[in-house]
Amino acid sequence: MKGFQPLLNDIKARQFAPLYLLGGEEPFYLDLLSDAIEAHAMEAHERDFNQTVLYGRDSDLDQVLAAARQFPMMAERRLVLVKEAQELREWRSKEKLEKLAAYADNPVASTVLVLVHRNKMPDKRLGAVKRIQQAGVVFQSSKIRDYKLPEWIEGFVQAKGRRIGPRTAQVMAEYLGNDLKKVALVILQPEGEAQDRECIVKLHKLVDEDLAKAEMNLQARNAGLFDDEIACDICMEFKSSENFVA
Repeated sequence: MKGFQPLLNDIKARQFAPLYLLGGEEPFYLDLLSDAIEAHAMEAHERDFNQTVLYGRDSDLDQVLAAARQFPMMAERRLVLVKEAQELREWRSKEKLEKLAAYADNPVASTVLVLVHRNKMPDKRLGAVKRIQQAGVVFQSSKIRDYKLPEWIEGFVQAKGRRIGPRTAQVMAEYLGNDLKKVALVILQPEGEAQDRECIVKLHKLVDEDLAKAEMNLQARNAGLFDDEIACDICMEFKSSENFVA
């Protein structure tokens, strides 16, 4: 089973599997992977005739597989994206799931079929899941444990080519919790609405104990010397706000 980053790298390189089952409790990685597949599977002008988006609650497996068996029109491939796939009624019946297993045994090479199964992973003992794994990709997106969250935050920031101190990562983990999408928004968009006021106040007190230190930090950051860009970005953005009082 491939990890997130190698899988994302393959998608960006347009090296697609014919079948993807993306499941688990953590929506952050499910969204990143499904969005990446949608973005890279074809050019924008090809989507009208070659991309089908279905929702599990409003669909059944016959509709999904009928769409998957169509051939592309003036394009290299078709994309069939099933969102909320956990709502497909057929998951409750091993007999009905055999249709999906049979498709996995002989998938259409020009179709990329993606099932996004939120909230939990389907039972890996199911024959359909085993055969999807043989034909394509099964990816499990697990929740990050609370005690591992600071480490995850540091790794996420470093992967973006930026710097964050362990103290800032610990504060963000404590105040933001393991909602990875929210944490990512706070890091990537310090001016955005996702910011947590209590977290900002705590960071402000840690980083800017007085005005002189705040000015020194800003000067150091501008000179490329401050080793915690994330804390500096967040604090400076909120210090400029009319309503911000530490």
